[in-house]
Amino acid sequence: MILTTKEKKWVKDVNAVLAKCPSPDKLGFTTIGDKEISIFDQSKSQEIEEIMTRRGCFNAIADELGALAPEKIKFPSEVEATWGVKTMTEQWDGRPQNPERDGWHWLGQRGTKWRAPFEWRHEEYSDAADEWFWDIEEDPRYPDEMKNFIYLGPCPSPEELAARDAATIERCIAHLENNAKLCEGLVANVLRANADSLRFMDTPA
Repeated sequence: MILTTKEKKWVKDVNAVLAKCPSPDKLGFTTIGDKEISIFDQSKSQEIEEIMTRRGCFNAIADELGALAPEKIKFPSEVEATWGVKTMTEQWDGRPQNPERDGWHWLGQRGTKWRAPFEWRHEEYSDAADEWFWDIEEDPRYPDEMKNFIYLGPCPSPEELAARDAATIERCIAHLENNAKLCEGLVANVLRANADSLRFMDTPA
């Protein structure tokens, strides 16, 4: 692919802006495959990854921990999420993150923008490693049959999403309460200042 002169200039300008990031050691970046780049606190990376070994996806956990900024970097088109794929040339082995557990995961198809959630599960009568499969439209597909797919990451359960939303609401309430206290203090200071001004004005010269 060869970029036009205008496209090259745009890339150069974008890179120049990104190079001005005031906190490159603090700010980390992630995407789920849409047009937005989320910003998170890199100091929380290890904690997020440890939780991911048990449940959830990166952004949802970062949000729960208060490590996800509300601001986002917006691109003019989708930023493909290839998280979970070792490299574009190395074949995915057909197994999800934490393959020893049942769960839902996002899968994509190579060369397309298609993506959808599918369930990874095991035969009810066995926990053997070779009895795990993807349940795709009630058609079991085993890892060696997934060569045309790419793995994008875990799909949070309704319970995990509810927990994330509850944590977000709790943080918002705490933020509002803190702001309310600050406003009360500011109002009190203004009233005191006004009262002092009135007393000064009423004082005979």
